[in-house]
Amino acid sequence: MVNVAHSSIISKLIRLQCYPTQAGLNQVFNDIDQICSEHNFILPPALSRFMAAYQCERHGQTDLAIATFVECIALCTDEELLLQLHAHINLGSLSVEKNDFHASMRYFSHVIEHSHRLDDNSLSLVYTNFSDLHLYIKQYSDAILLAKKGIQASQTSHNHSNLMICQLNCGLAMAYLDQFDEAVLVLQDAMVNADICGSERNTALTHGYLARVLAMQSTVDHTIIYHHFNTADTIFTQITDQFNYIENCIYFAKYLADHDRDKEALKQCEKVIAIIDNKPMYATYSILWDVYHALLAKQQDKTHLVKSLQQQITCANQEIDVLREKESLGILKQREKLEVAQDHLIIDKMQEHLNIITEIGQQIATTTDITTCLEDIFIKINTLVSADEFGIALYDNKNNYLHYDYFVDKDGLMPSASIDCSQTKSVGGYAISNKKTVHLNTIDTAVLDDLLGGSSSLESGQNEYVIVDKDEPIQSIVITPIIIENKILGILSLQHHKQSQYHQYHCKLIEQLASFIAVSLENQKQRYALQQMNSKLDGLTRIDALTGLYNRYHLNHTETDFISALLDSTATLSVMMIDIDYYKSYNDLHGHQQGDLALVEISKLAQQQFNTTDDHLFRYGGDEFLFLHVNQTHAEIEHKYEHLQNELHQLNLINPDSQCSDRLTLTIGGQHFNSKQHTGANISFEQLLAIADEQLYKAKAQSRNTIMFCQ
Repeated sequence: MVNVAHSSIISKLIRLQCYPTQAGLNQVFNDIDQICSEHNFILPPALSRFMAAYQCERHGQTDLAIATFVECIALCTDEELLLQLHAHINLGSLSVEKNDFHASMRYFSHVIEHSHRLDDNSLSLVYTNFSDLHLYIKQYSDAILLAKKGIQASQTSHNHSNLMICQLNCGLAMAYLDQFDEAVLVLQDAMVNADICGSERNTALTHGYLARVLAMQSTVDHTIIYHHFNTADTIFTQITDQFNYIENCIYFAKYLADHDRDKEALKQCEKVIAIIDNKPMYATYSILWDVYHALLAKQQDKTHLVKSLQQQITCANQEIDVLREKESLGILKQREKLEVAQDHLIIDKMQEHLNIITEIGQQIATTTDITTCLEDIFIKINTLVSADEFGIALYDNKNNYLHYDYFVDKDGLMPSASIDCSQTKSVGGYAISNKKTVHLNTIDTAVLDDLLGGSSSLESGQNEYVIVDKDEPIQSIVITPIIIENKILGILSLQHHKQSQYHQYHCKLIEQLASFIAVSLENQKQRYALQQMNSKLDGLTRIDALTGLYNRYHLNHTETDFISALLDSTATLSVMMIDIDYYKSYNDLHGHQQGDLALVEISKLAQQQFNTTDDHLFRYGGDEFLFLHVNQTHAEIEHKYEHLQNELHQLNLINPDSQCSDRLTLTIGGQHFNSKQHTGANISFEQLLAIADEQLYKAKAQSRNTIMFCQ
């Protein structure tokens, strides 16, 4: 029976966020001491570590708080699951402060997986911190949705502290999405709730967030913005909340610098730098360095500027969408600079064909290997303008080489070649060195000598492998450099053996396409890194950490796929429920660590036995598994499960308290479904599970350590 004192103390600990002041925290800890005294109760290690971690967190000792919460989790018993989940919530929040977003997502995913065990008060804390994570990774729409869930849970549980934080997150995310009116209203409500809480920290936060949102709008009175920033700054200096204090200082400094209040801005920067010296950098600090360096440069303080630059850790925060938006604006500006006399003609022609250029640009932007789409692009180019040859040559700035790796003509892909621009004069090299488009509608030696200055070579078979036919020399070319932010990436080439093939609007279209390609080439590395991060993040949320099998979250997101597959005219689906016989007694006898190892070993055996892409293995519950097998015969599957049972028997996992064997065994129940049984039927995945579960129940009732597999 769970001790009354034990339950009472856990109830207080999981509501510590409701006491944001140090005085409130001390009062809760005093109450806990009194409970222990009244009940002659010795505080368990997990509870003690939770209290110590919370104290570290309140005093800004982030690293120590994280380590102590991890210790708490390791010490938690089954009866302390709620405490363990709250430790995960706090770890998720602290990991955000450390910019360790992978870790934060891992902690929050664990909590979400067990969210059915939480009440509204605990859920409000989950959504409060989870929305904060989405703010930092710039997923503003998701941050709003999560914050609104937190607002609802906070209102239901009358938790004004969490309600206020969710409103702050919601308001800031709205502001980043240009929903300023709604953002201000939400933040004003947050300020009301901060007053209800009576917490100086909450009051400071609301002033700081409101100042940041108001500063995004040019129409707001600067005295109001300054008042809110300064009020937050004043309060933060009197309390212990280093993370939010630093963040407010940085945005305050930026605001002051933007409005030429350099002396005050410099003071804010130096306050932060004194605190963060030799500490890990957070993403927000990139704003600090930008402001601080600009102020030092403005004052021509070279000594401090050099010192500051040596301290700075580069914050790589360029994202694909920001860069793409920036380049898109550049493309629009480029179009506006066209010759006035040709504006109407060129713009009309561009608008007529812009959809094809955009389509080509998107095609290049989304491919991982340009060669796979070059021939298709060549066909599309010829719907705009006649071309005997089209291609992209990449520029090696270090060695001054042009590499003609992506060229295509009417016969298909052309062999690769390279040109040493320091040794060979060429039109491509001229476009690179001068950063300008070359447009020629007649070509002979004299034209090239005038262009290149002396003896030259055509983009030719002898040198650059880009001539279509030696008997029909190239006469019309458009070669434009591919440039992004003054960085040359290569050239884009369009060529024809007839004269006068290309007009001015063709040049503008090709230049616009070059801008798309510039973004694509520059972002390939960024895209790959982002894909790797997202893939890892998605894997963390879908895989059970202990067994390596899929979890319930992944099942919820894929169950419709199995129903769709079953409705195929030739499909079969076997739904199998597996239960470890008398696992609890094994766990009680050998301990939780050995119990976990048994789960791991059984999962490994299952993965070895069911190792095709048509096998889908899920950890369904504590010692329950759900296995799904697509397009396999009843006999094949039954044979594999018999083999699985035999392999488990060979492991000899002794379980003397089992009533069906002297070792761990499996009871398996399932149903083999085929499309003929369900053609046109409105069958749900829950119904399939219920049928399989019924077979498992029958197998347990019969004898356990058996297979009940029907068709």
